[in-house]
Amino acid sequence: MDSIEQHCDTYLEYKALSPYTIEHYQKIVRLFCRENKVKHVNEVTSTLLLAWRRRVLERASAAAWNNYHRHLRALFNFLVEQGVIDGNPFSEVGQVRQYRRLPKTVPLDMIHIALGQLRQNPDRFKPAWFWQTLIEFLYYHGVRRKQMVDLRWRDIDLAGGRLMIRNSKARQEQVKPLHPAAIPGLRDLRARTEAALGATPGAPAQVFNVTLFYARYKGARMNVDQVSGFFRRFGMRLEKETGCARRLSAHKLRHTMATLLSETGRMRALQELLGHADLATTGIYIHPDMQALSELIEHLPVLRADRSRSRG
Repeated sequence: MDSIEQHCDTYLEYKALSPYTIEHYQKIVRLFCRENKVKHVNEVTSTLLLAWRRRVLERASAAAWNNYHRHLRALFNFLVEQGVIDGNPFSEVGQVRQYRRLPKTVPLDMIHIALGQLRQNPDRFKPAWFWQTLIEFLYYHGVRRKQMVDLRWRDIDLAGGRLMIRNSKARQEQVKPLHPAAIPGLRDLRARTEAALGATPGAPAQVFNVTLFYARYKGARMNVDQVSGFFRRFGMRLEKETGCARRLSAHKLRHTMATLLSETGRMRALQELLGHADLATTGIYIHPDMQALSELIEHLPVLRADRSRSRG
């Protein structure tokens, strides 16, 4: 009898997913089997899943459970289609409603403080010049973390001011303009990459590859976990030394860019820039300006109230 992990490998072969998605599925399946001490699909019941959901929600967010559930339900649906099992236990145990978290943006002055810290303390956040270029690129272009990691030098036209982004969610390629302010940093990054390789970087070479510039980062190419790890460590240090409690991340920089550009009112263009198939999705990325909301609400007529009246 094949194990759940073996069934997962079969499912992934059928689906021909991206390497990142394959790795994500495998991690979730390993976690599920380890935490529930199960090996075969016939051991998975709705009672087991209800108990696991309670344990997950005690230590993590609803989003974490929903992520596990979404991937495992797809796997078990495949096993139903293949006749391996009669029904899907993940269809009996549902997802959990989650609140929309706010805010996901960061103030511009915080971004300036972060960049200032990198310039002033280059030995503390190695390689500081690299992370400064990365932060500026994310802010100016609003790309996702994985899109940035997947970016290759063949995708960037510095002379023409364009870049090619692969949208794995929509399964399409998209040409976007390069922000002029980002080009000097990218030129410097290319020169440093050439020096590190001892040759002109080939077309398939990563644009952002921290492993070339600092031995602490292992491997031949940069991955999304290294990006997240930097932001986590940098945010903790920034909070300790400057009092900035709101942490930077690739996703927050994307939301910040979207919110600032939404002030132009050009929502269709913003939708295209962010690579959203649906304009409603673009709206999720836009967060209110509290100052503007305060000014708006002050236009309400003030009610007359006799505060001297007794309360009772």
